[in-house]
Amino acid sequence: MTSMAHVGAFSMSNYGDQIYPGVFGALSRHVGIRPPDRHYGLIAGQLPDGRAVDPITSFRPEGLDAVLIGGGDIVRVDRGVVAMDHLCVPTEQRRRWINRARARRFAHRAIGDRPGPWLARSWGVPAAYVSAGVHTLPRSPEVLEAVAALAGAWVRTHRGADLLRDVGMSPERVLVGPDAVFALPLVESAADAAERGSRVLADRAGRSDGVVVFHAAAFAGWTSERLASLIEACAPAPCVVLPLGRYAGEQEMLREAAERARVPFLGILPANDVTAVFAAAGCVVSTSMHAAIVAATYGRPVVSPGVAKTATAFEACVEPPPLHQATDAQIPALVNELRRRESEEPGESNLAAVVDTYERIVALLGSR
Repeated sequence: MTSMAHVGAFSMSNYGDQIYPGVFGALSRHVGIRPPDRHYGLIAGQLPDGRAVDPITSFRPEGLDAVLIGGGDIVRVDRGVVAMDHLCVPTEQRRRWINRARARRFAHRAIGDRPGPWLARSWGVPAAYVSAGVHTLPRSPEVLEAVAALAGAWVRTHRGADLLRDVGMSPERVLVGPDAVFALPLVESAADAAERGSRVLADRAGRSDGVVVFHAAAFAGWTSERLASLIEACAPAPCVVLPLGRYAGEQEMLREAAERARVPFLGILPANDVTAVFAAAGCVVSTSMHAAIVAATYGRPVVSPGVAKTATAFEACVEPPPLHQATDAQIPALVNELRRRESEEPGESNLAAVVDTYERIVALLGSR
């Protein structure tokens, strides 16, 4: 393939979506093909490395051999939720009529008549979902047509595969594999990422040894009071609070929690620095699936406070990383024990599975 485009949610203020272009660039080089050289999102923006993200309304297939779509939760039709995510509407304000009206205008402008934000009746060239989360889809003519037009799909759960088969995708075109983020070591080694992360923590928090990094989302049931109380209970562990973007207004809740608990608030960091902080952390406590994958991939302990999505994201792994599920009452003692552990050298089986799945997707794209 000489020219590929990459479509996703890269221009949204969400760390989990912003790391995929770098991962797929590294994966492409690893398997010996040219990395995507055009990137599209629902709105214009920039990749972490400064390259442009063009609005999807400007997409044209001329000069392209294939299109990658993903990763992240992008196989969906809930236009209003996606619009509010891009507009960075806080979770608690999403029922207000003014925000619903803003979301409708955004969807009309950025999504148009496509059956879903990242669903199209045709891309004009072979296209495939990559490392995608799949929501329930209606069996509407528009959705069936969009799915039928795809060369294949790489999904991260077996349920996602079932949902695509339910709307007509043939089983041989649906591949279940680990999330592409498990290939981050192709972008940066664990040692290099941890070294960068230690500098970020030292600069922003005043120390970098055994730091517990906290992140929690309001839509997962967290409040600033709950998070602050948990952080205070984790003493004497040094703690920091790290937002992963603005897309649900989480940074304000997290800032307030940090102020209540009197711990450093790291602020909105570039995506590459967020990755580095996770690699350098003593322990990571997060409701984010991507935070868990990144930390585990770089050998750092991860505590997931009862988030089912994180556990299911590991089900396609050849070697599921350790994931400590814990209640609020269990977390303080757990993080004080985990943060002292040396980094575990992650196995290469999940990375190998990601590479294999990507090679199979590339083969499907070439067969259409």
